[in-house]
Amino acid sequence: MTRERWQQVKEILDGAISLPPSERSGYLDRLCAGDAGLRAEVDSLLEVETEIGDFIEEPVFDFRLDPAGGEGAVEGVRFGSYEIVREIGRGGMGAVYLAERADAEFEKRVAIKLLKRGMDSEEILRRFRAERQILARLDHPNIASLLDGGTTENGSPFLVLDYVEGRPIDEFCEAEKLSLRDRIRLFRIVCDAVQFAHQNLVVHRDLKPGNILVSADGTPKLLDFGIAKILDPTADAAATLYELRPMTPEYASPEQVRGEPITTASDVYSLGVLLYRLLTGKSPYATVETGSPLAIARAVCEQEPLRPSTVVARRAEQQKDLPEIKVLARRLRGDLDTILLTALRKDPQRRYGSARELSEDLRRYLDGEPVSARKDTFAYRTAKFVARYKWGVAAAGLALSVVVGFAISNYLLLRRAVSERERAESVSEVFEDVFTGADPQIARGRELTVREVLDAGQAKIVEGLKDQPAVQADLLAMLGRVYMNLGLYTKARDSIELSLDLRRRVHGENSLQVAESLEDLASVRREVGDDAGVEDLLRRVLEIHRGHGSTEDKEYAIALNNLGRFLDQAGRSAESEPLFREALALKIRLLGSRHEDVADGVDNLALNLEVQGKTAEAERLLRDALQMRLDLLGDLHPDIARSLNNLAGLLSEKGEFAEAEALYLRSLAMRRTLYGEADKSVARSLNNLGFLEQQRGRPDHAEPYFRQAIDVFEKLKLPRHSERGIYLRNLASVLVELKRPAEALAIAQNSLDILSNAETAPWRIGDARSVLGETLFELGKTSEAEPLLATAVVELATTEDNGGRAPQAEKRLIRVQELLAEARRQLSSHQPIP
Repeated sequence: MTRERWQQVKEILDGAISLPPSERSGYLDRLCAGDAGLRAEVDSLLEVETEIGDFIEEPVFDFRLDPAGGEGAVEGVRFGSYEIVREIGRGGMGAVYLAERADAEFEKRVAIKLLKRGMDSEEILRRFRAERQILARLDHPNIASLLDGGTTENGSPFLVLDYVEGRPIDEFCEAEKLSLRDRIRLFRIVCDAVQFAHQNLVVHRDLKPGNILVSADGTPKLLDFGIAKILDPTADAAATLYELRPMTPEYASPEQVRGEPITTASDVYSLGVLLYRLLTGKSPYATVETGSPLAIARAVCEQEPLRPSTVVARRAEQQKDLPEIKVLARRLRGDLDTILLTALRKDPQRRYGSARELSEDLRRYLDGEPVSARKDTFAYRTAKFVARYKWGVAAAGLALSVVVGFAISNYLLLRRAVSERERAESVSEVFEDVFTGADPQIARGRELTVREVLDAGQAKIVEGLKDQPAVQADLLAMLGRVYMNLGLYTKARDSIELSLDLRRRVHGENSLQVAESLEDLASVRREVGDDAGVEDLLRRVLEIHRGHGSTEDKEYAIALNNLGRFLDQAGRSAESEPLFREALALKIRLLGSRHEDVADGVDNLALNLEVQGKTAEAERLLRDALQMRLDLLGDLHPDIARSLNNLAGLLSEKGEFAEAEALYLRSLAMRRTLYGEADKSVARSLNNLGFLEQQRGRPDHAEPYFRQAIDVFEKLKLPRHSERGIYLRNLASVLVELKRPAEALAIAQNSLDILSNAETAPWRIGDARSVLGETLFELGKTSEAEPLLATAVVELATTEDNGGRAPQAEKRLIRVQELLAEARRQLSSHQPIP
């Protein structure tokens, strides 16, 4: 048979197989069009297909079909060194038996697969022997090995395989209540076994839960490689007729369903379906639950799989009493959605290139690293563009999420507008111009920075949406928050003030939109240490909400918290306490006593009480917030890391250093898992540990922590970031304490230079100046140290805004005053006598 003839046969056969038996004859009459030879070929293959039937669709230990006649009872029969104990499965091509070693050499239980009489044509036997030879090489701890094989006295071929006692992988995961992360870890072991098979030129072609059994100790084993395809490019097409369509439709790839060439990408697809079911409990295609085989085949080939997080979110809506389902939906959203949908792409070329690549992306997810798979959407193209410019931490992590969220959130915002389509089209045009970054007048042949892209976005919004001031105001407000999250506070303030002016004109002075802009303006002013009028802005926000009667909603609770934080950081903690209590009570009324936002409210109140010296209640509340987050968010979440950090800070101030250190270390480990090494939150945890060691009087232990924190910003390529300036200041301080002022000098100078040119709380500059002054003093350069210390005293003493660190500034002021007095005493004692 020529390849062209075989292709014709295959296409007709594929169509016939998808039809009910009653409709096949008329179909074949039409397509064969009087070609008797063609019709005979197809008819003969349909008979083979019927004979093979569901044998290839069932796991080896789970047959449910009627017995195939002719073999008779085989219990007690010897197959080489093994004796049959009992039948454990049966299908259209034969049966599988449990057998034991019978020669007393050693004890071993095996599974023997016996092909029935009639499946012994020369071609089938040739391929059977070839497969046996290849499968014998699959020596892997997670693959049920082919141990032996041969033919019986009556000529029936048989295989001897490992006997695996275990449960299908999906049943095991459910029975053991494995967490999402543990399911992924187990699945990665399966990927490793599949990759090993692929390296030995074997494609499984029927990966599904029933063919992956997990033993009681949690070890998975792949079964049924007996129907695998051997990647033999020299094989003739006709030589594979007997293995036609060996698959389970629900787990089969589109190319398998269509009868196209099978590659390792087919197994990658099946792995994607398997992981989808392990993580969501559902198939990627709704049709699978109730559809016919034809409907399932069509879904696999034609329908796009549902996003995993969407599937779970729908479950959450139906089962409102199970908050853990909402947590699962949130964890799936993002990288896991992308990983699964990449594995399930219709086009084999666009899937992961191997099982190893899929496994590696899952490792990256578990380790908090960026995954290699990416969504092929406009939002992704925007994020990809931003991610290229990692001169700031924001670009690497924050900007990626915030800027993409910026575009998406505003698209959703526009859906609420009356002229929805026109407004969406206008915004789409603006952002297409901005985030493709293709303006040659701006780029001039070079890569743009994130700031240049955002500045171009602001200009486009101002110029391109003049006739839609409401939309323009909303976008400018969102852009202002992006600038603020990137630490570009001047640009943030400009954008927010433009938005505020527009909203006043469009919505009125007393509108909730204006209240939102006032809150944003207050936030950006706080960031740059400009507290003038901030309290008035925040109280005006509350007044607007009360005027609208909206004192029982989440936004009002946020406004209460914002004013509370301002008063807290201004040293007016007694005034802010009732605001925090009111906000917390409102959140409990709105959300119940166990909710993420309630945990935030508990945190705020606890930190307020800590500042007031009400340590016992503060500690109880911080522990409550931590436990609440653990219950709601699982064992790995940024808010849990924050809770650990807050509680550790309080314990550190109490002098309970051992427990504080343990909590700080847990927070650090969690942040490293979530974000990897190169993340600001990791640097903050390292800095906290360094500060703790200083409090314990162990500067030699503090030094490596501060150096690691600084190293994070080296990795992020953020040499001028204000946080790096703070950590340099801390390192210099420790080196002075260790009597190494010569080594500290350049570090202290670098710190002051960075903070003097950064948009940071003013007291930070005085603090850094004081460390440089102290370093010079320790080096004996008293005349150079004195003016620095004098200036630092003024800066630390007159700064009203202490950036939430007033106690730290006050403690430093006392030390600097002592140093200044000593410096002046030394200088005066060296004055010449007139």
